[in-house]
Amino acid sequence: MNNPFRSPVNAHLRKASVLAGLYAEAVNSSGSRLTQSALMEGCVFHQHLAFINFLREIGENYQVTNAANLNSLMELKSALDQVNKTPAELKEVINLTEQGWLSDLIKTYQSLIQGDNLQANKQKLQVQTHSAGLIQTKQLEENDADFSRIWQWNDYLKELIDRQREMMVEC
Repeated sequence: MNNPFRSPVNAHLRKASVLAGLYAEAVNSSGSRLTQSALMEGCVFHQHLAFINFLREIGENYQVTNAANLNSLMELKSALDQVNKTPAELKEVINLTEQGWLSDLIKTYQSLIQGDNLQANKQKLQVQTHSAGLIQTKQLEENDADFSRIWQWNDYLKELIDRQREMMVEC
């Protein structure tokens, strides 16, 4: 079965890996904070896009209508409920988004796209503003996103997708 979302998932995973590698180089060579931040944000962005497209891939695999319009886990759950399906893949992803590395990835992505609205989530993600000449840059605290977590998220996401694809083939 040819799933149209498989290729975008793979492409975003590859882009995230490339950006993570460039991020590692920038960190190791003491590259500018702006470069490091841009690479880290780009990597998280592509990891999130890989995740969203994987949700669509799951939806397509279980023949939900309008899988291309799925933009969240809850939308996938609702669509699967409409066709009376509750696959193990969905249960695992829900558990990972409630607690675990996938929850951290999603929260980091959300904090990055919220920009100035990040102060509303101050108790979870505190942002420090640093001056880089005339440019104000924002840096997430070390426990929110760093080099090792970016690499871990990449590895965990690839492993999750590969394992779940194998499960979907068996069904």
